[in-house]
Amino acid sequence: QLFAQRRNPDLVDTLVFWSLVLVIAQFFIRPALTMMFDGQIASATYRETVYYNALHTTLSIGSLFFGAGLIAAAVKDLFADERHRASVDSLSGLLLRGEFENRVGDKLAESRERNVSVALVIGDIDHFKQVNDIWGHQVGDQAISSFGAMISSMIRDTDIAGRIGGEEFCVLVWDVDQDIAARLAERLRVQTTYLQIGDQSLDVRLTASFGVAQQVDDEDYRSLFNRADKALYQAKQNERNTVMCAAPVEEAEEKKTPTLLASPRSARKNSNAA
Repeated sequence: QLFAQRRNPDLVDTLVFWSLVLVIAQFFIRPALTMMFDGQIASATYRETVYYNALHTTLSIGSLFFGAGLIAAAVKDLFADERHRASVDSLSGLLLRGEFENRVGDKLAESRERNVSVALVIGDIDHFKQVNDIWGHQVGDQAISSFGAMISSMIRDTDIAGRIGGEEFCVLVWDVDQDIAARLAERLRVQTTYLQIGDQSLDVRLTASFGVAQQVDDEDYRSLFNRADKALYQAKQNERNTVMCAAPVEEAEEKKTPTLLASPRSARKNSNAA
């Protein structure tokens, strides 16, 4: 059952599994072969046969290999657990910054080779310091945990998510343009307002701001991150609880200053105000 639950069993898992199958099978195969070739035979006579000695020798060697396989599997799982703890944030369940940046670097290289569009979404919980100051760090930890779980539940297996700072999170969205990534950010923004943090009597309500940027040409991670981060900064400076998109690079260069596009939510508010 444990073997079946593993998505990608490796060589050690496969060897342990089939060793176990053979150990179990021999208890059924041995009596059948004995009856087939020797018929009914006295137990004392049976223990003196070459077949009996060869079978037990083979079984002993197989058991040694099976035990060695179990030890190897246990050691492998221990190393896997250590790697997991070193790469995954225990509070949010998302990748730690270093691991996130390594995987994103590989993905960006792949996107250039395969000509696949990718975008970066940076999210930041609004007024998080006030959450810690008013309700305590335990509630703050619950907020980080809930926010991370929400992101995990709303992205695809092809996307990569990480916690890159105290209350700052980042998602590399695979095979999308900026508009689609912005719609994901908008869904995350809306869902944040529905998160239940701590005891209901506390009535803790969260909002979050997001910045979005699409990779252009051979843009590396640092450049892509900086553009998305500037969009996030603008969202925090304006009204928070909104999504801002970085303008295309060519437009920003022509104007010599970073130009930001408001999310649909902000645009509706601006039109209403006018």
